[in-house]
Amino acid sequence: MRRLNNRLSRLTAVALLAGATGAAADSLPQGPLAERGTWALGFDLRSGEGSSFSLWRVRSPKTALGLEASLYWRLMESDYESPARSDRRYQRLCLEFRPTLKRYRPLRDGIAAYVYGQGLAGFWGTQREDRDDTVSRIDLGVGLGLGVDWFPLQRISVGGRTGLSMSYGFGESSRSSSLTGEVDTYLSTDRDLYLRAFVSKVTALVYF
Repeated sequence: MRRLNNRLSRLTAVALLAGATGAAADSLPQGPLAERGTWALGFDLRSGEGSSFSLWRVRSPKTALGLEASLYWRLMESDYESPARSDRRYQRLCLEFRPTLKRYRPLRDGIAAYVYGQGLAGFWGTQREDRDDTVSRIDLGVGLGLGVDWFPLQRISVGGRTGLSMSYGFGESSRSSSLTGEVDTYLSTDRDLYLRAFVSKVTALVYF
C-alpha cells in the first residue's frame, strides 16, 4: 500500500509539473508572425520613381525569408538649348533583387521590431537612341539593419527600416564619335566600393 501511495504521489507531482510548464509556456509572448499566414506580399506605399515589391515566406512565428525586387524604367530627353543637341533621347533601366532574412522581437501593443540581413544584386543601364552610346553597371553587396512593423490588422502590417549596405560595382561605358568622319567607339570601365546608410520607404505587407 505504501508503494502504491508513493507511485501515486510521484505521478501527481509529474502531472502538476507538466501543467505548470504548459501554463508558463502559454503565458510567454508569441512571435509577431503567429497565425498570420504562410506567405506575405509586400509593396511600397509611397509613390516615387519605379516600383518595388516583395514576396515573403513565414518560416516561424519570429522569422521571415523574402525576396525584394525593384524595377525602374525611364525615357529621358535632353534639355540643351542648342537645336543641334535638343533631340537627344535616352532610355534608362534599373533592376535590383534583394534576398532578405528578418528576425522579429516579441510583439508589444501591435508593434514588433526586427533585425535583418540581406544580399543585393542590381543592374542599371542607359542607352542613347540616336547612336550607340551606352552605360551599364552591375552592383553586388550585402546589408544589415533594424526595422519595425505595425500590425493594425491580423493579416496586414505597415513598417519601415534603416541600415547600412556595402556594395561593389563594376561599370562599363561606350561612346561613339564621328568627328574624324568615321564612327569611332571608345570603351571605359570603372570599379567602386560603396558603404551607404539608408532609410527604406514605408512598406505594407499582406499575409495569406
